[in-house]
Amino acid sequence: MNGSIPRKARSVEAPLDRLRQAHPWPDRRPDVPEDWHGWLQPGTAWMLSSHLGPATRLVVECGSWLGLSARTILRAAPRAVLVCCDHWQGSPEHQPGTQHDDWSRRLATLHETFLRNLWRWRDRVIPVRADSLDGLAEVRDAGLVPELVYLDGEHSFDRVSRELAFLAEHWPLAVVVGDDYSELEVARAAHAHAQQTGRSMISNGSSFCFEP
Repeated sequence: MNGSIPRKARSVEAPLDRLRQAHPWPDRRPDVPEDWHGWLQPGTAWMLSSHLGPATRLVVECGSWLGLSARTILRAAPRAVLVCCDHWQGSPEHQPGTQHDDWSRRLATLHETFLRNLWRWRDRVIPVRADSLDGLAEVRDAGLVPELVYLDGEHSFDRVSRELAFLAEHWPLAVVVGDDYSELEVARAAHAHAQQTGRSMISNGSSFCFEP
């Protein structure tokens, strides 16, 4: 038995390896400039970091953009694997024709820039290119159970409500941290979930959190 892998570790590594094979990194680093544009507020960074640490092993992020929050998670949980679920097509507010040209011009190389930014952590990051709910379902179907899920995708009431309902059903012991609590629809969805489930929620100006 000396040198063998503990059963619990094997039970996690096998589905992680399958997920890695389904969503591989490219052989070469994308030839695009590094770009750490993003919106991670100090309150959200604090909420994430206060629930992460060396003992954390698996984190799922919904909505990654260029990897700013992913980098924060990886640094706060130095032994964790991070599954990033994003279609890398941007949300409605990022699209051309909106008031945010600085955001929409990044869409053409959004996925490549994310990979370039996180290249040094590619052994710890699994980029699942999918809609948030499809990505969460894929993680669930792989048999994985994250300790923390970070929600920062589409900011509509319906989407946040559906994400929270999925997490409560399938991973009730996971810490859930959500960004953009300052957005009316996000805050409304978080409070509605708390009322419907009886779960306790904590919040600050930029984020909310449901603890087990």
